[in-house]
Amino acid sequence: MPDIRIDSTLDMHYEVDDFTDPWTNPPIAVMHHGIAKSSRFWYAWVPYLARHFRVYRVDARGFGQSSVPPPDFQYSVDSLGKDLLAFMDKLNLRKVHLLGETFGGTVSLKFAHDHPDRLHSLVFCAAPHTFAGLKQRLPQEVRTLREHGVATWARETMYGRFDRGQVPAGLIDWYQEQMSKANPRSVMGVVSQLADVDLTPLLPRVTVPVLIIGGEKSIMTPPAWLEEMRQALPHAELIIIPGAQHHVQAAFPDRCAQEAVTFMLKAGSA
Repeated sequence: MPDIRIDSTLDMHYEVDDFTDPWTNPPIAVMHHGIAKSSRFWYAWVPYLARHFRVYRVDARGFGQSSVPPPDFQYSVDSLGKDLLAFMDKLNLRKVHLLGETFGGTVSLKFAHDHPDRLHSLVFCAAPHTFAGLKQRLPQEVRTLREHGVATWARETMYGRFDRGQVPAGLIDWYQEQMSKANPRSVMGVVSQLADVDLTPLLPRVTVPVLIIGGEKSIMTPPAWLEEMRQALPHAELIIIPGAQHHVQAAFPDRCAQEAVTFMLKAGSA
């Protein structure tokens, strides 16, 4: 599938999925992945979304098949949001439904705050709106990345993502293997700035409809945190997947995708 030139340092790769009725003009959905991932990680959601929406799955700067940035590039929710806006402008995607998982959800939430006129809705799945509670853990993650590489970091941070009894055999190993292929400098660039990310003050000013999806047993985004987030957002719904660990988007993709489609269709595309 295609790449598009965003700027002199970024050719952004993306995938398009569209199984809507060919005589219609379907609404647009854009999907943003998390750290050390790519557009491929949304594979199980596609059959549900692409029947109702024309789906664009992006590879963020430095991940998947998109360009690795120069060494002086500064990763942040703002820089990745700027790339997302440029992507939409280049393809003339004037207003979309935006879906983000894990840190891709954090980026998407900031985008929803900054560009409400470009969104019909936001699906915020397995994603933190603040990393303030992880400040003690993050320096160790940075050291692991620097001293041992992405594969070791992916393995050591896999705890809490999944319950092996709830997912298909092979999923966790595949997930870890795919994350291990991510560009080390890009992963380091994102992880090293996480401790400073706290979007809590922005929540009351996010005016687009938001669907929050999380796991009952998530240690990254406990249900109590997500409920506080729901209450702070002007137009939000919250779905907690019973018994699930943090990565509900991969462990329960059918349930999450179905809930997302229902929410997005209800939010409309006027």
